[in-house]
Amino acid sequence: MPIKQVTCSVCGATVNKAQTYHVGDKKRACRSHPGVGEKRDNLEAKRQQHQATQARKLKARRQPGVGGPGMWSGDHSLKCWVCMNPGIRQDQYFIKVLIEMEKIKKIHGIVNPLDPKHRIRLTERCIFILPEDKIEAAMRYVREDFKQLVEMSQAIAICGPCCSLSKIDPLPPVDMDQLAASSCMYAAFLEPALSAEAGRQMAQDN
Repeated sequence: MPIKQVTCSVCGATVNKAQTYHVGDKKRACRSHPGVGEKRDNLEAKRQQHQATQARKLKARRQPGVGGPGMWSGDHSLKCWVCMNPGIRQDQYFIKVLIEMEKIKKIHGIVNPLDPKHRIRLTERCIFILPEDKIEAAMRYVREDFKQLVEMSQAIAICGPCCSLSKIDPLPPVDMDQLAASSCMYAAFLEPALSAEAGRQMAQDN
């Protein structure tokens, strides 16, 4: 079997791989060059430190939850499989948002939904149920407790903030035709029911 040859990133010579050290960025350099040994040692120290940190995190995740932040208590209520914060399904969340919008309409009339003064803030997190192939960017953050669930269901429960951190858009694209059709359906079927529910909740709160 031929000896593996590499190109030195310092002098550009083609040499046996065994005569070089890895110096970062997938580059190698001849051992004889000044500073190459120190670079190799620094990279190895960082690698070992990273492995130790990951091992500590994994051990902490596997310990039984006792109410500490980020720990799983063993309950099976809906929660984000990344950050472990509880929440409600996306359909329930957006129904709540629409009801809150109807409450605002009853109090203030038609308002600009983008106005910070009328921003809707819910205490619950929105939990999206997304297919595994859509959340590749977040898979490395999924807790070990739930890796097997992901494999079984081919899906993941992930909250809105974790989607944002992983730069995942959980919502399907909507074109103008779909938006127009949805607006008509909302006005004809959903708005009366949501308006009635908003009124009921407001009366109950008072």
